[in-house]
Amino acid sequence: MLDSLGWVPLALFGALVYGSYSLMLMMVHDKIRKDKIAQVGYSLILSICFGIIITPIYFLYFNVHHKEKANIVLKYIDWKIVLALLVIGLSIGPVHVLVMNAGGSIGQQTMMSLSIIPTLIGSWLFFGQVLNIKQWIGLILAGLGAFLMGSK
Repeated sequence: MLDSLGWVPLALFGALVYGSYSLMLMMVHDKIRKDKIAQVGYSLILSICFGIIITPIYFLYFNVHHKEKANIVLKYIDWKIVLALLVIGLSIGPVHVLVMNAGGSIGQQTMMSLSIIPTLIGSWLFFGQVLNIKQWIGLILAGLGAFLMGSK
C-alpha cells in the first residue's frame, strides 16, 4: 500500500512549488496586470528565460549523472509529441497569467480542477483507462470544490 502512495509527497511538494509560482504571477506591476497583451508578453519572457537558462542546466546534470537514462530518452523520444507539448506549453504561460490576474486563486483553482477532464478523456481514448467508484467520487468532490470556490 505504501508503494502505491509514494507519489503523495512529490505531489504535495509539487503543489507547494506550483502554488508559490502562481502566487508570484500575481505580483507583477500594475501596468502589466491591467494589460492582457502585456501579461502574455510577460509570460513569454518567463518561458524564454526558463528555456535558455534553466533547461541546459537540467539537461547537463541529467546527461552527466544519468548517462544511461539520457541515452534512453534520446533514443526513444517522439518528436511529434515534443512539438505538441511545446505548442501547448507555450500557451499555458499566457493563459495562466491571464487567469491569475483576472480571477486570482479562485480562477486558478477552477482551471486546475477542470484540467483533469482532458486528462481523463485522453486516458480513456488512448489507453483504455476507466475510473473506479472512488475515483468518480473524488472527481465529483473536486468539481464541487471548484464550484464552491467560485461561489460567494
